[in-house]
Amino acid sequence: MTRLKIGTITKTIGLQGVCRVYSNTDFLEERFKKGNHLYLEDGTRLIVEKATFKGIMVHVKFKEINSIEEAEKYRDIDLYVSEDDLHTLKEDEYYFYELKGCAVFENDQKIGIVTEVIESPAQTLLRIENEDQSFLLPFVKAFVMDVDIEGQRINVKLIEGFL
Repeated sequence: MTRLKIGTITKTIGLQGVCRVYSNTDFLEERFKKGNHLYLEDGTRLIVEKATFKGIMVHVKFKEINSIEEAEKYRDIDLYVSEDDLHTLKEDEYYFYELKGCAVFENDQKIGIVTEVIESPAQTLLRIENEDQSFLLPFVKAFVMDVDIEGQRINVKLIEGFL
């Protein structure tokens, strides 16, 4: 079973075993929906009992964790979702993990590689890095012309002076 990292437990909240999770995933509300199964790297399964969203932070109560002492054991531990549990996307929608690692081209000239996908309140941003710089590009139709996930390629059109 292939697993995708969706966040890291960073600390505990309160005495009942609630964990604060730094999320680096898309579809937050779907990932942390009540009853969903999340996994630790060793394959341990945790079931979401309740989740409260605070920006990219999520306060999660897992069925298996019922005290601050139990929750402390999971501090700095990564959480994963099974790839089998992902829902089918519409055309022109992509999972963050699919975009990471894609080469980015403008006019057939490679300008970098997507190293991170950031969900901001206004829009999704791609962090693109090359030998000389790192920059953020809004993942919107005004800039992104074509995405080829199988070919690991994104074609963009930048405005003059963007780089």
